[in-house]
Amino acid sequence: MIGCCPTCGAPAAVSVSGGLTAKEAELLEFLRAYVKQHGQNTSPTYDEMAEAMGFKSKSGIRRLLLALQERRFIVVPTDGWARGVKIMEYKAI
Repeated sequence: MIGCCPTCGAPAAVSVSGGLTAKEAELLEFLRAYVKQHGQNTSPTYDEMAEAMGFKSKSGIRRLLLALQERRFIVVPTDGWARGVKIMEYKAI
């Protein structure tokens, strides 16, 4: 459902199944595929995520990761540990 952002008046992100936006769902699927291919203890770098999502900077990736963490799909380490994103129990989206 498309709405307006109450803060700036811009169109709000479109929500897909599971309460995720299309970009959040796309990043989560990329993370799952990456972990499946490279092993449970390896997640992609922010640069790899940005490239896969077609982003020019890592700030957009950071926002998406925090949104996924708030919804408990992933855990993002706060100690700056590279490749530390952990996918929580596989939740259908």
